[in-house]
Amino acid sequence: MRMSGSAVELSASDLSGSLSCTHLTALDLAVAKGLRKPSTWVDPSVIALRERGLDHERRGCDPFAPLRGRDLAVALRIKPEATV
Repeated sequence: MRMSGSAVELSASDLSGSLSCTHLTALDLAVAKGLRKPSTWVDPSVIALRERGLDHERRGCDPFAPLRGRDLAVALRIKPEATV
């Protein structure tokens, strides 16, 4: 959530959050208007979950991960250009 002139810009997370917790929406609005400082507290479980997700991405999204650290030769095949 942020202010753009006199208008409030909302994200999808702001909209879904307002359905579950109107108090949180009021706090976010006060921060957006500069009436309150943003919270600096971070939930330790969120940090752990983020780290697990990043680790999963590193392991699952790198198709060459099993080959890293091995002494391998790489051969490239170049397709000939198609003729018109």
